[in-house]
Amino acid sequence: MKKNVGKSDMIVRFILGSILLILSFTDVSPDELLDDLFAITGVYLLLTGLIRYCLVYFFLGLSSYSKGRTKMY
Repeated sequence: MKKNVGKSDMIVRFILGSILLILSFTDVSPDELLDDLFAITGVYLLLTGLIRYCLVYFFLGLSSYSKGRTKMY
C-alpha cells in the first residue's frame, strides 16, 4: 500500500475523527442513525490518518503525501 495521506491531512483527520466520535458517544443528535454515521465516519478518519492511506483518495487518484521533507516558512 502506497501512502497517500500527508502530515497536515493526517492531523486534520485525527481532529475531525475524534470530534465525530465524541459527538457520537455523547448522543448530541436526536437521531440514532446520525450517531452511527458519526461513529463510522470518525473511525474511518482515525484509521486512514493512522495508516496514512485513504481508499477514497486512491479511487480519485489524489494524494496529499510528499516523500521528501518540505520546509515550512
